[in-house]
Amino acid sequence: MYGYLNAVVINSFDLGETDRVYVVFSDLLGRLSLIQRRGGLIKNPNSGVLNNFNLVRIFISREGNALNFYIKETELLDDFTKIKDSFEKFFYTGYILYVLNSIFKESSEEEGLYKLLIRLMKIIDGKTDLDLAFLKDVFLWKLSGILGYLPRLENCSVCSRELKEPPRTFSVSSGGLVCKDCLNTVPVARTLSQGSLNFIRRIFNTGINSLTSLRYTALAEKELSGLSEEYLRYYSDRDLQNSSIFLNGIKV
Repeated sequence: MYGYLNAVVINSFDLGETDRVYVVFSDLLGRLSLIQRRGGLIKNPNSGVLNNFNLVRIFISREGNALNFYIKETELLDDFTKIKDSFEKFFYTGYILYVLNSIFKESSEEEGLYKLLIRLMKIIDGKTDLDLAFLKDVFLWKLSGILGYLPRLENCSVCSRELKEPPRTFSVSSGGLVCKDCLNTVPVARTLSQGSLNFIRRIFNTGINSLTSLRYTALAEKELSGLSEEYLRYYSDRDLQNSSIFLNGIKV
């Protein structure tokens, strides 16, 4: 098997004394670990092309019956310089890539997620007046939806009754909002104002281009703090609390 794919470089590490492994998130095969043979002939051997966070076009192949993919040719498409020059942009972008690296197994085809990732990275790289904490939550909520974990926001997630009266209480373990009659059946829940609930609804119902101008209100930021990550962690069954360790290992 061989061919071209576009991918964002997440991380890399040495394999033995001569080879190097590049972990990428690609358009065709999702998360992949690709091997570059340092002693082999590469058509475009630019050492900076495969830097972390770069968007690259890669020609890959499998040799004989080997299961591993090998890098044969590379082309730099975007190096996202402004992300790398800003600590805040670097941190949030690194966190997003950390989540992808943690959740997805090898060769998980998620073309829609790849497009979301690239669009988000271009927005972060190209704009200055951004609420990056909000965009991180946008990514996590949309990722939950892509994975099939859409929260129930119109009906009680326990009894399916339509919710009309505030306050509205969100339960991660129940998968969404819970009515007052079912509240005692869930172990943990948090009350959301109408404004905070509208933020979550808008994230799911609006394209990412239309979300870049939004800012959390002080109340929404307080009420929704950590909720998107808690929700994704619960349903993906992945530990997402070691981002600092991952980010400390990244060099750009």
